Amino acid sequence: MPFSLAAGQSASLGVGFAPTTAGSVAGIVSVVSNATNSPATISLSGAGIQPQISVVPTSVSFSNVTVGLAGTQTVILSNPGSASLNVSQATITGAGFALTGLNLPLTVAAGQSSAFTVKFTPTTSGSVAATLSLVSNAPSSPTSIPMSGTGVAPVLNLSASPTSLSFGNITIAAVVPRKQLR
Repeated sequence: MPFSLAAGQSASLGVGFAPTTAGSVAGIVSVVSNATNSPATISLSGAGIQPQISVVPTSVSFSNVTVGLAGTQTVILSNPGSASLNVSQATITGAGFALTGLNLPLTVAAGQSSAFTVKFTPTTSGSVAATLSLVSNAPSSPTSIPMSGTGVAPVLNLSASPTSLSFGNITIAAVVPRKQLR
C-alpha cells in the first residue's frame, strides 16, 4: 500500500494477527522507502491459543445395579489447552442416566479441571446404553462419552424365626393363643 510522507510527517499502519492454529508464530513487516535506512523492519510475534477438552474416564460403565437403586461415578473434565474452555450444553441419550454437579454454562480455565457425577438408576432389569454429549468451544466439539449399565432385579431374602412352631394337642374348634412368627 503505497503512500507519501512529507519531511517531518509520520503515519500509522495497522497490523493484525488472526491465527488459524494453536502455537507461536513470528514474522517481520518491512517498510520499503527511498530513505537511506530502507527497509525499516518490525519484528512481530503472537500465539494462537485454543481450549482443549479431556474427559476421564473416556467411557462410563456401571456393572450390576439393583433396579430402583443408584450407582454413581465421578467424571473429570479437564482443559489441557491454552485458552478457557466453555461448556454450554450436556445432553444424555439413553434411559436411566443423569448428571449432578455439572452446572452449565461451565468455564474451565486453561490447565484446570472440573468434576461431575454420572448417576445410573435402572428402572428395569437388563443392559442399557447411552451417550453423554458435551458441546463446548473446543475444536473437537461435541465430545461424546459412551455410557452403559446393567440393571438387575433385587434379590429377595426371606427368612422366618423361629423356623418351626408347635401348638401341641388342641381340641377341635377351640381358640388357641397366637404365637409370633418373624
